[in-house]
Amino acid sequence: MPREKIIRDFAEWTAFSATRSGCPVKSRKDVYPLIRVPKYDVILQGGRISPKEFAEWHEQSTKAICETNPKMPIGWAAKVINVYLKTRVYVAGEGRDGLIQYIHPPIDNGLWLGIMQEYHNMPEIIKKTHVVSRIKAIKDYQTYNTIIEGCRIIAHRRGCLLIEVEELWQGTNIGGNNAQNQTPQFQDHNFAPIPEELLERACRGVVNNFGELPFTHRGIQITRELIQATMEILNSAPDQQLPQNCRNAVRDRTPDGLDLRLKIHFNDHLRRANIISDVLAAAGIVEIVQIQNPVTGRIVKGTQLQQDWCWNT
Repeated sequence: MPREKIIRDFAEWTAFSATRSGCPVKSRKDVYPLIRVPKYDVILQGGRISPKEFAEWHEQSTKAICETNPKMPIGWAAKVINVYLKTRVYVAGEGRDGLIQYIHPPIDNGLWLGIMQEYHNMPEIIKKTHVVSRIKAIKDYQTYNTIIEGCRIIAHRRGCLLIEVEELWQGTNIGGNNAQNQTPQFQDHNFAPIPEELLERACRGVVNNFGELPFTHRGIQITRELIQATMEILNSAPDQQLPQNCRNAVRDRTPDGLDLRLKIHFNDHLRRANIISDVLAAAGIVEIVQIQNPVTGRIVKGTQLQQDWCWNT
């Protein structure tokens, strides 16, 4: 039937188009055969499908694409399948009864950015969705499944289908910066306040190393409020760590990280995250670490609150 062919051809084209940026396999003659590897009729035709049946089909189909062309990593193979099914199942309404409930959102930088903007203060989500933050870094299905588990938590919170988590996708933003460099819209929420006795102990640790508060260190005023804000921001972050991302720039030009969040908290444009981090590190409260920026994927200097200094959020 003409409609069926139009939908199938369009689904293949959308899946092919999804490989145009960053995928190690790009040519039409290589990509289209890979799109056709999965046996789609198994999930598109027949009676009601179970979540277990779809999960097994998806994993087997993803691995089959990778086995057909070893240059295609798991992350990209899954994205090809997910874009194809988004077109045929979610947009065109094809598939077995129940299938629309199980199909996955395509994972890419645009979705990672949107999730980080919306859920940066929810470590139970970010620990899963951002276990890696590049498609090529999804090298095994277990890693991919962890990301999808995070998306399921989001879908449950939003009361939507799993595929509809894609509403967070930021790929159509047309601002002056590209999606990879855009700053998540962090807002200064009321964090779980640090217990008073813990704050007192932290301040004593700083005083023992630097002298009475407040004092000036490398041009920055170190105060009790700055110590409190830094610890509360870090305690609320996934794994109690953030990239420093220090910039001598206004907030709008500062990438998300400890520096931006302190600027927002104090409603100014002062660069201070690296300095307060070094002060707290000298007192044994934080550790300076190398971490992956969840938006860009680059390894950058970060600050992590030591376990003994964390408290329940």
